[in-house]
Amino acid sequence: MRIVDMTPIYYDGGQNIARFSIDVSPELKLTGFRLRRRRDGGHTIAAPAAFGVRVAHFALDTFRALTADAVAEFGRLGAPHARN
Repeated sequence: MRIVDMTPIYYDGGQNIARFSIDVSPELKLTGFRLRRRRDGGHTIAAPAAFGVRVAHFALDTFRALTADAVAEFGRLGAPHARN
């Protein structure tokens, strides 16, 4: 899996700082994910939702790895609030 199509969101002090997709395989791309800044200064990712229900769930190790990859990609974009 890899993070693709990351687009920073104008940072106005809210939690969402970027949108991105996840390439699971050459045949499968999951879209609509958000990189969020936590109040403690860390980061987390949020899966897209449909009718108020999250549509993707990951094992904890996978979730942590994807979060780290998303933060790294955000930093590569040169976004000013990508520190962790």
